[in-house]
Amino acid sequence: MGLSNIKQQEAIQEEIEELRKANPGFDLNSKNENGERFFVKNLETIQGDERDIIFLSVGFGLDSSRKLSLNFGPLNRDGGRGA
Repeated sequence: MGLSNIKQQEAIQEEIEELRKANPGFDLNSKNENGERFFVKNLETIQGDERDIIFLSVGFGLDSSRKLSLNFGPLNRDGGRGA
């Protein structure tokens, strides 16, 4: 598992917890009409999960040369937007 993806997952979970604390009525534990609950996973563990809607969080920054790479792997290639 990529360490950066785990850290990104943890950061998102922390932000969601802050949102829940600030808004006590905010509930992510209830199921939708398909019996599914909200969850946060890192990229390496999401494969095989099916949902009608999936949000992807992409983090990037400067490399050691202080240049910003806009290389998102397969997403940059033809057909990378998914099906």
